[in-house]
Amino acid sequence: MRYRTGGTAPWFHASLSLPSGVRLTGFDLYGCDEGAGDIYAWIIVNHNQVYGGPLTSGTPGYGRFFYDLAAAKLTVDNYDNAYVVEVRLDATSPVNRVRAVNVYYILQVSPPPEAPSFIDVPPGHPFYQHIEALAASGITDGCTVDQDCPDAPLTRGQMAVFPSKALGLHGA
Repeated sequence: MRYRTGGTAPWFHASLSLPSGVRLTGFDLYGCDEGAGDIYAWIIVNHNQVYGGPLTSGTPGYGRFFYDLAAAKLTVDNYDNAYVVEVRLDATSPVNRVRAVNVYYILQVSPPPEAPSFIDVPPGHPFYQHIEALAASGITDGCTVDQDCPDAPLTRGQMAVFPSKALGLHGA
């Protein structure tokens, strides 16, 4: 985190480490707005896409100030983008304080490929997107080279592989 004092207003700037593919839903700031100025906060993508603004009203008080990002439909892409959070305290109020900023997101299943990986799970199959996501992430590779066998029974041993791979568990 970087912090700047002096000039027109103090600000805080920190990189965000978010999982690729998640959708941002909002962020909140815990702070104290005891002066006439406002506290501002933004999520900034690649220094040019800005989401946020003033979070307080200048009315004295302490609390949680929330900014809703749901309408932005912002999906994290760490390969092409850099994400930062920035907080600025209005220069007209030297008594405003910030304690924390929380960023909220939801996990998403990645979009499926156009061509199926398995001959028994075509694009119209109700579980196509989910089976393709598991295959793309390396959690499963089907029951044969070109089949997933989505209706076949699953043993406890086979089931143990899924969470182990998904969570990246390693033996001693």
